[in-house]
Amino acid sequence: MIASNDEMAIRFVNAASKEDAVKRLAEVYRTNIMFTDGDEVAYLNDTSLGLTEGQILWHIARNLKPDVVIETGFGRGGSAAFLLAAVRPWEGRVISIDPAFRHWAGETGRKYLESLNLLNFHTLLEQPSELALADIVREGKTRLKLAYIVEGGGIVGQWSGVVLAS
Repeated sequence: MIASNDEMAIRFVNAASKEDAVKRLAEVYRTNIMFTDGDEVAYLNDTSLGLTEGQILWHIARNLKPDVVIETGFGRGGSAAFLLAAVRPWEGRVISIDPAFRHWAGETGRKYLESLNLLNFHTLLEQPSELALADIVREGKTRLKLAYIVEGGGIVGQWSGVVLAS
């Protein structure tokens, strides 16, 4: 059975009462502040993943329980944060593939994950997804559970999506 948005939100809130990573993530969406670093304050904005979309990703990853999540597209780290918070209880990890995010997002995503204490479980590959995914498959360390890929991001040929593997 597929959970409703309300059911997913309730599960996320319940997890926030018990898990530090989810609690910190919920606080970001309550305050709209991703992180502070000295004088720098990064706020959620129109390029940020919405709370409902993030909770859906969190719910899918939490239920499938992958050891590894591979996402193409990193940007400001919004989807990576929800995915990392989801897989944290079993020490899962997230690999993000994005060769083009730095020109518009800079270090925001890395600093965001660091502020959530999730950076140590994250790998960022800054190369085209077709090359990075081929390398990951060639290594043979992951078994595909779910692939979700959506073309987008405003750059022709750039892919955005999630691959859950164990």
